[in-house]
Amino acid sequence: METASANGSNGLEALDSDLRRVLDTINEIVIVLDENGVIRYASTAWERILGQTVGRVQGLALVDWMHPDDCAGFQMQFRIALQSEASNPSLEFRLRVEEGGWRRMRLNAGWADRPVGEDVRIVGVLRDITDLHMTEETLRQREELFRSLIMNMLEASAVLYYDGMILMANHAAARMLGFQQPEEMLGLQFLDFIATDDRERAA
Repeated sequence: METASANGSNGLEALDSDLRRVLDTINEIVIVLDENGVIRYASTAWERILGQTVGRVQGLALVDWMHPDDCAGFQMQFRIALQSEASNPSLEFRLRVEEGGWRRMRLNAGWADRPVGEDVRIVGVLRDITDLHMTEETLRQREELFRSLIMNMLEASAVLYYDGMILMANHAAARMLGFQQPEEMLGLQFLDFIATDDRERAA
């Protein structure tokens, strides 16, 4: 019995070692947190992405590496997630890079099975979404610039969907067509404002 137990223990250790080697090949950071948000395990992708060694971060709270502006929001959402283990939280925040600056991360987490009485374990994947966020921010800024240009033009201007539905109109267009505000035109069909005889040419 003792021999079988020892062999079983060695088998589990080998499985755990193999699993860790696999996890260390993944580009995303695999992370295990306890119920206090302390990092109990982090794959080596942490070092590749953020620069700190795994040995340095394990045993410290995740918020210790987090942007100060993101800590309060993360802790509140983390507490809410702890109250309902049925949920699978998805949280976004910035983590410090060793060489300076911050990377925006998204944590998708779940709950690890555990024997009754043992501490809660949250197992998650941290994805670096910095470039995605920058792309979205750039697109948002360009959209705001485009909207500003349209709204401030002296000529009547509108932006249409492919089927002729009005997506955006400026104040000059609203005044020309008898509306108080441009928002009143949104969702209307542009062809409805064109004389019947001219609609075929405008379509």
